[in-house]
Amino acid sequence: MYELLTGQPPFAGDSALIVHQVIHTEPRMPRKLDVTIPRDLETICNKALAKEPSRRYPTAQEMAVDLRRYLRGDPIIARRANALAKSWRWLRRRPAVAAVLILSLAVLFAGVAIASLQKKNYRLQG
Repeated sequence: MYELLTGQPPFAGDSALIVHQVIHTEPRMPRKLDVTIPRDLETICNKALAKEPSRRYPTAQEMAVDLRRYLRGDPIIARRANALAKSWRWLRRRPAVAAVLILSLAVLFAGVAIASLQKKNYRLQG
């Protein structure tokens, strides 16, 4: 479906590179390759290509139901992922980056708390 919509496969390269991309990389959003692709079709396509099995259509029949709903002009069942969900999935695939971000936030909050306590202490001392 991705290739039918965009005119190119979701991943390219030799076999080893394609396997690596399938496991670790999200394909480019179809609308970034062709803005004329309807958002609902992009959503259906992205759900079919989801990395986590729980986010994919459980059966081809359920995907077909969503495609028929799209063709009839009815609202589709699949929903686009919001920015928070996309960020969470990105961080789950990159645990080192997540650890650095968490540590950075902890240091930032500790610094703010220490600065606030020092300011309060100076005021109390006169």
